[in-house]
Amino acid sequence: MVDVIHARGIDDEVWKRFKQAVIAKYGKLHGVLGMALTEALRLYLKDVSSDGAHTHTKSNSKEPQKAGTGEASKVDMMYGRGHRVVAQIVSQLIDMGLWDGEELNQKVVERLIWKYAGMDSRTVRKYMEMVEDVWKYQEYWRTRLPILEAVNHELEA
Repeated sequence: MVDVIHARGIDDEVWKRFKQAVIAKYGKLHGVLGMALTEALRLYLKDVSSDGAHTHTKSNSKEPQKAGTGEASKVDMMYGRGHRVVAQIVSQLIDMGLWDGEELNQKVVERLIWKYAGMDSRTVRKYMEMVEDVWKYQEYWRTRLPILEAVNHELEA
């Protein structure tokens, strides 16, 4: 076991959010930060080893590709990945009973974005805006929500 690790170039905002997530999960930092970092590193290694190296290379295919499979997702082709992620988040909020309230719980939405889309601040901001737009225009989306839920159900199957 390594006693001390030094790293340079860690984004301050990412580090701050990671520590906040650790506090939210364990209620403290002292005594659990190393364990949380180990868990995060294991998840990263598992993700990289299961999907192969994450590179940003262009594919010859015109179709969007599902990570790790090499196959285009029908849902992504029809609606785009953003719509699928928003559908998953909205579906989770509905399941949790948090969709019909007076306002969105920003922390819960942020954690769902982390789960379905990633923790990059630009990604979080993008999906937060998308979910808030769906929230603002609920009446408009009520007619489309069954479609989005069907998309989510297809992905879970």
